[in-house]
Amino acid sequence: MRVWPLMKGLVRDFIWALRWPWRRLHFWMVESHRMRELERTILVVKRTHDQYVKHGFTNHATIHNVALFLLLFERDIAYLKRDAVLALTNRRRQHIARQLSVQLYECSEDMPQLLGKEFRESLVALGAGDAEFKALKKVTKKLSAFKRTHHEALKEIRNVSGAHRDHRAAHQMRVIEDVDLVEVLRISGDLYEPIREFMPFLTALVSASGNMGVLVGELVRNPAVSIANGDE
Repeated sequence: MRVWPLMKGLVRDFIWALRWPWRRLHFWMVESHRMRELERTILVVKRTHDQYVKHGFTNHATIHNVALFLLLFERDIAYLKRDAVLALTNRRRQHIARQLSVQLYECSEDMPQLLGKEFRESLVALGAGDAEFKALKKVTKKLSAFKRTHHEALKEIRNVSGAHRDHRAAHQMRVIEDVDLVEVLRISGDLYEPIREFMPFLTALVSASGNMGVLVGELVRNPAVSIANGDE
């Protein structure tokens, strides 16, 4: 099962629509179809996650929680991407760039925590080996590189013009005027690169976690699972 569609060509689609405005309708139709698929995938993963929680399969639930988090992130980015391509005014594009910056900042802050100790312990419990941890290490390394490169710039946009934590109106206005949608879209590609590389690994892990042998192994190791199922 394809767990989620990939984002491709954010900057390309944006420039493409600016040069040929009449093609925006085509873009809107394609994206609408893709968003319907994404929404269906989110519902499937959410239902599966909830079932694992209900029956006490905590390690499976942890893996599906990460998958669901990434799906919700993709949905937010996809809507902002669509709005950016369809935006008719520079002021509207600046607003979208600010919202996109907030999403990128928050995701880069949350991902290292989601892939931390609890996630790694669940990997071990579900039988992950050296290859899986090598892939995870590669992803976390690139996430760290992203934060080093873009953290301060995204933080300023987020705090000053997104969360409005800076009360200096003139400074806020300068940040709003300076934000560049094309640049923010380019930065989003830098974050999406490690996430995209992580997705096949996570997709395989989600599929493997539903294997009957893995489920039985979890049932044997974790008495709480047996109690949860026994109450049904």
